[in-house]
Amino acid sequence: MRIAIDALLLGTRDSGVEVCIRHLVKALAKVDERNEYVIYVKRGAGGLGCESNPRFRVVTTDVPSRVRTLRILWEQAVLPKRLKSDGIDVLHAPGYVMPLQAETPTVVTMHDLITLTHPELCKATNAAHYRLLLGRTARRAARIVASSEATKADIVSRLGVDAQKVEVVPLGVGDAFFCPVSAERRAEVKARYKLPDRFILFVGNLEPKKNLPTLVSSVALLKANGRLRHTLVIAGKKGWKHESIFRAVRRARLEADALFCDYVAQDDLPALYQMADLFVFPSLCEGFGIPPLEAMASGTPVVVSDAPALAESAGDAGLVYSPNTAQELAKAIHKVLSNTFLRSHLAARGRDRAQRFRWEETARRMVRIYESVGQRP
Repeated sequence: MRIAIDALLLGTRDSGVEVCIRHLVKALAKVDERNEYVIYVKRGAGGLGCESNPRFRVVTTDVPSRVRTLRILWEQAVLPKRLKSDGIDVLHAPGYVMPLQAETPTVVTMHDLITLTHPELCKATNAAHYRLLLGRTARRAARIVASSEATKADIVSRLGVDAQKVEVVPLGVGDAFFCPVSAERRAEVKARYKLPDRFILFVGNLEPKKNLPTLVSSVALLKANGRLRHTLVIAGKKGWKHESIFRAVRRARLEADALFCDYVAQDDLPALYQMADLFVFPSLCEGFGIPPLEAMASGTPVVVSDAPALAESAGDAGLVYSPNTAQELAKAIHKVLSNTFLRSHLAARGRDRAQRFRWEETARRMVRIYESVGQRP
């Protein structure tokens, strides 16, 4: 069987869905010895880790690297024809929507429905795009893949989809996060990002749904009470409405205790996690939440908000605080940092928990879905 993956989202500074696509393709090249794959990318996507596999063919399209509108037009108007000419049996659309005119059976991954459940936390253009296409995609898709049970529940209730059409396939954690980082490598990363000796870490895009002003306020509360000596380190590229985060830092007079690293290369992340004393993820909503699991794999204790998908993926291996307020988050941070036994307990439970989320297993489950869809008459 010949399977195509629409990987046009990939660029040079990947995060979120893009990172998931890269890991999935690399894992598929390891675990699937039966099927052939055609991976459609745009210019400047870089290597995918599958190029040496003879069953994988990476096709670079003429879609410009940064023009989103042209990418969407290509996916809707050109991709259906390419699927026919390339003899594709199954298409995987890993970015929420599919080409509606495609006659090829299509598997669609919907990581979340935040554009429908929390449109105020999304760009207006994103919300409009998905509001237009998500329902139609749900009806046309042969199978929908959700990253969590929480997302599946949203898909079933919001899009009116039969629950049997939606399959939950958890995402994975890269192998590099499970491996101890050498002292030399840590020192190199520490110098590159000018990291302090003791810090609390957040990793993710700087955007409203990440709820970073609450994290800033919680750190300010602890600093004001003399209960925290750590620096807050925020690693991630600037996204939509990121200015509110910097305003929160200025209001809290936390400039000397907050370090913004901007985008951190994937190769540097394991060292960053392993040097942190605590990882905090205060998001208002998520479809899964990979960074907390990366921190767990790295042996760093984790505090997450009570957003359903985060509580689901963290399980009992992370400290889940509720309600999602600065006061409660401050209590959770202090609870972990002031209790050596709790830190060790969370670190050990986190490593065990993260072992359940490997990209190879995600890939195996996706192969079973591709094959079941491709075998339909």
